[in-house]
Amino acid sequence: MGLTTICPTILAVERIMDYLLASEQQDIHVFHGTRIIFNYIRPARNLIGSPLKAAGADHLFGLIRKGRLILAIPDLQIEENDTIVIADYTA
Repeated sequence: MGLTTICPTILAVERIMDYLLASEQQDIHVFHGTRIIFNYIRPARNLIGSPLKAAGADHLFGLIRKGRLILAIPDLQIEENDTIVIADYTA
């Protein structure tokens, strides 16, 4: 009959994968009345092997590497598959 079926499971998995693989994500937390915004950004290929400070953001918080957070330290090197964590705040 030419009908195409839609599988809700496949749609859900595709949506989750889109979210996980997005180049930028964001979380918002409130600490003592101040909103802290954590942005998660995949580094550009040209940053791989560079120190974290080369990302050029003002509030570098750290990296997520292999599922673990590494707080920003001087000269921390960006590796392939890392995610850069940048913190910002609003009043």
